[in-house]
Amino acid sequence: MKITGIPRATVEKWLYVELGLFLFTGIAGTGHHYYWLGAPSYWLWVGGLFSALEPLPIVLMLVDAWHYIKNRRGQLNGRLVFTFAIGMAVLHLVGAGFWGFMHTLPQINYYTHGSQVTVAHGHIAFFGAYVLLNLMFFYYAMPKLKGLAAHDERRGTVAFWSLSLAMMGMTLAFSVAGVLQTYIERVMGLGYMTAQAQMRLWFAILAVLGVALLAGVILTVIDLLALRPARVAKAHA
Repeated sequence: MKITGIPRATVEKWLYVELGLFLFTGIAGTGHHYYWLGAPSYWLWVGGLFSALEPLPIVLMLVDAWHYIKNRRGQLNGRLVFTFAIGMAVLHLVGAGFWGFMHTLPQINYYTHGSQVTVAHGHIAFFGAYVLLNLMFFYYAMPKLKGLAAHDERRGTVAFWSLSLAMMGMTLAFSVAGVLQTYIERVMGLGYMTAQAQMRLWFAILAVLGVALLAGVILTVIDLLALRPARVAKAHA
């Protein structure tokens, strides 16, 4: 609320809506995993239906939050903090919503369960929902703890884009590898090592992107520990 300026009543309203939707869609949505437990087949349909509804509370809260942010009267409490907030909301929607929905239906999950497609979903969902959320809090709190009214945000902005673009690239590489794996192993019925050989290029790309992600992590840590005061523009006579 302090970061975005959204009224408490709005946050509380959507908190209850999200809790209610997550309670029903989250618990019933686990049924799309029940095929692998030998449960009755109707759980596949229950799980598939409610899993498909899981992105709904995320979309609703994102739309409502954006409405209030767009019409807010106060100033942003640091553009970098706001950047992390928007990145968190968007990548959470992309990772938990789109990538999750993409292979949550039983007819698809039957083939993709436990493949690199699942890995792609897990990486981007965790990054959007938790990593950017925590970094947003860090960039909100650290300047206050260091007594800085404003700090230089250029290095932190570079770190944000390095982390986010590297993670998006990794997600796409995992997804392509997962589609290859699913088709080779579970449609064609070929062996594990045959699939691994076809995925080797994408794993090499993942290694490069992983180094880029690590660079973003190091830059983020350095920036948080050594925040610099914002430069004041000098007036020329």
